[in-house]
Amino acid sequence: MDTGGAKIRQPPRTVVISVAIHATSQALGFAYYAAIGKFPHSIAAGATWLAAFCVLFFYLRAIYMGYNWVRWLSVALAVSSLAFLPWFLPTLGTQAKIVTLIQQVVDSTAAALLFLPSSRPWYRSNYSSKRTPKPLRGSGAA
Repeated sequence: MDTGGAKIRQPPRTVVISVAIHATSQALGFAYYAAIGKFPHSIAAGATWLAAFCVLFFYLRAIYMGYNWVRWLSVALAVSSLAFLPWFLPTLGTQAKIVTLIQQVVDSTAAALLFLPSSRPWYRSNYSSKRTPKPLRGSGAA
């Protein structure tokens, strides 16, 4: 395949694994809701599920594409869900508690993978300090 001389940027393996772990965790949640019969039974509920799938798709795509803000968002989501877990768990049944705890561990692991040294270069800004600025006009530097 001819790429016109451009390099093909591939994310590090840790980023790919993190995306796969996030997707698996969310699929587990959707599968659990489907298994207990929480299928959408109205147009509004169907639209809500569709919106949730779209948000999840773009979230995972942003992780894969290397957007730094989504890396920090994944940490914020993992920390906030950990913080609210003691209040949320008592309201759930036994099976839901197990699914929630598994998702919590898996999502926290996936967020941590994004901060490993092998993942860091993928999330560097295009405007990092390693860029050399253009000389000012009239400064005499050519």
